[in-house]
Amino acid sequence: NGRTILGQYVVSNSINILISSIEKTGQIIDGAVKAGANQFDSLSFSAGETSEAEKQARILALRDAEQKAITLASTSGCSVGKIISIKERQAITESISNTVLYAAKKENSSTPVSGGKTSVSVNVEVVYEIQ
Repeated sequence: NGRTILGQYVVSNSINILISSIEKTGQIIDGAVKAGANQFDSLSFSAGETSEAEKQARILALRDAEQKAITLASTSGCSVGKIISIKERQAITESISNTVLYAAKKENSSTPVSGGKTSVSVNVEVVYEIQ
C-alpha cells in the first residue's frame, strides 16, 4: 500500500578478531570502543600451534603406560612383553585463562588484559603381552 510506518529497530553486528600477540589485545578493544562498539561479549585464548606439545604428551603417555604395566606385571609375578595394540584417544587442548578486563582510566593507556595457560593432554590405551 506504499505507506511508511515508523518503528523501533535494534541492529546487532558481531565480529571475531584473531590476533597472535596478546599485548595488542587491550589496544584492539579500545579501538573498537572508540569506533562505537558498546558491547563486549567474550574473550577467549587458544594456543596457535600445539603439535609439538601433543607429540611430547604422547611420548610421556606411552612412558607412563609402560611403567604402570611393568608395576602391575611384576606385582603379579609376570613380566611385560611386546606391545599388542595402542589406541590414542582424542588429544585435548585446554586453555585456562585468568582474563581480567578493566576499563583504561587514562586517555593514553589501553585496557589491560592478562592471559592464562594452555594445557595439552593425550590419553593412550596400550595392551601388552604378559610373559
